[in-house]
Amino acid sequence: MTVNPLTYSDVPAAVVPHGVGTVFCTALWEMTWQLIQTAGITSNVFNSSGTGGNVIAFKLVMEGLKLQPCSPGFLNARDAILQADVNLYGGAHTCAIWTAFAKRGMGFSAVQGSSSNNNDQTPAFDLPPCMFSSNSSACNNQPGSCAGRS
Repeated sequence: MTVNPLTYSDVPAAVVPHGVGTVFCTALWEMTWQLIQTAGITSNVFNSSGTGGNVIAFKLVMEGLKLQPCSPGFLNARDAILQADVNLYGGAHTCAIWTAFAKRGMGFSAVQGSSSNNNDQTPAFDLPPCMFSSNSSACNNQPGSCAGRS
């Protein structure tokens, strides 16, 4: 955060399109490193069958692009990536994804507003409440619990 402090809060002041895109790419960078820390790294970036976090992140973003609605906002894209994780990995990386997006202001309580307006979003830095529960029914049995994380 010292090197790159950008969060969802910075979108209103960001220049369209590149400045706004930089904020979202910062969240994707954060997600990639969360996944690398949990799954390691695939050194050959051309190996799409690799199991490292960098390959997982790439697959999640590509699948998420297919799942998001037309003219998506940041939270639509985040939710599509979360769904891609369920589709591709059974939700195994839900905790890492939520942690990364929440760190950059796209947490559970964030509100997107209109995807065509850069000034009506509400940032939030929280995880879903059920992510901290050791009770599996707290998330309606959704995979990827972060129980015990802070």
